[in-house]
Amino acid sequence: MSKILLAWEMGENWGHLTRDAPVVRALRARGHQVVAAVCDTRVAGEILGSAGIPFVQAPMAASRTRMTQPLASYAELLITRGYGERATLEGLIAAWRGLFTLFQPDVVMIDYAPTALLAARIHGIPVVLIGNGFELPPRSSPLPSLRFWEPIPKERFERAESLALRHINEVLVSCHSEPLAQLADVFQGEHRILTTFSELDHYGARQDGNYVGPVYEMPKAQRVEWLLGGHGSHIFAYLRPWVPGVEDLLRALQATGCSVICAFPGGSAAMIQRFQTPLLRIFPTAVSLESLLPTADLVIGYGSGLVATALLRGVPLLLVPRWSEQYLTAQRVEALGAGLMMRGPPTRASYSSLIATVLGKPAFRQAAQAFAKKYEGFDGAQSVKDTVACIEGAIP
Repeated sequence: MSKILLAWEMGENWGHLTRDAPVVRALRARGHQVVAAVCDTRVAGEILGSAGIPFVQAPMAASRTRMTQPLASYAELLITRGYGERATLEGLIAAWRGLFTLFQPDVVMIDYAPTALLAARIHGIPVVLIGNGFELPPRSSPLPSLRFWEPIPKERFERAESLALRHINEVLVSCHSEPLAQLADVFQGEHRILTTFSELDHYGARQDGNYVGPVYEMPKAQRVEWLLGGHGSHIFAYLRPWVPGVEDLLRALQATGCSVICAFPGGSAAMIQRFQTPLLRIFPTAVSLESLLPTADLVIGYGSGLVATALLRGVPLLLVPRWSEQYLTAQRVEALGAGLMMRGPPTRASYSSLIATVLGKPAFRQAAQAFAKKYEGFDGAQSVKDTVACIEGAIP
């Protein structure tokens, strides 16, 4: 039996742990001991706690550095998380090393946890990097822009990378570790697993990418069914209160006359009651997609996991991104011709127009079905097995 530490340091909501949970369960079934260090204990309680998987709070900076402009690169993202100041980064790495000393893992499973990755490098612990394209950027210098639609001077990327890399190397050298040549080297390793498809990689397909496809498991998801009878198209929406213009989107869904099922975690009871109708049914928690997607006509959301799941069933998408990662996902969907994203002011009229366009043009469904046809043999259980095999292969 080996000890494995799951490190989840950055990111929000369910996407990370719903990807990790089936892998952790499979590892435990094979006799390994697994403990998780997580950035969100509330989410961990919902997903890991219900499965009896122990977890602790991951080291995090007491406050985030605010940028004067929207984040343009992974380097700027790191700067907001403590990499802009050596003392903060040094403390975070020391905290991760303290966790390693307490738990004594044989392998660290890295899920969007760059500081844990650096600490493991210093500690000499093998790592397995698991993530979608965004979380494991390619080896390039500078790293690719997160705002592909804006002309941003190269000097801005270089300046941010230089700052983050300087502090990383100062800490590495002080801990008697080799410095890095470029920031992209943080994310390199012998064992890297991309839990997506090459077409959906945020940075584009990589020749050396180890793509296993999406890994996903949502425990206790509520099972619901479409309404019986003729109620137009079937639309599934996964929304959060921060989705741009979310109230206008809900009004647009009300006006479609379609059968709509909306998972709306974080939505207040008052808001849900205000928009709920016989045709627009809103649920405050996760909803199982197993019985919905086979007859769905449109999926509305923002996350890479939902996108992959919908496309595997041949369902076109309307994407409502807020963060750069979500914009990059939406760009990939549009490049496939399998959906559209919201651009410009998110109004009821603009949402209604986009919904009507995706539902009304067969080309979107045809592109989604072509994707599904290409991957019709995809087996999520095999993805879990491949990931577990990679982790076991890293055990000394």
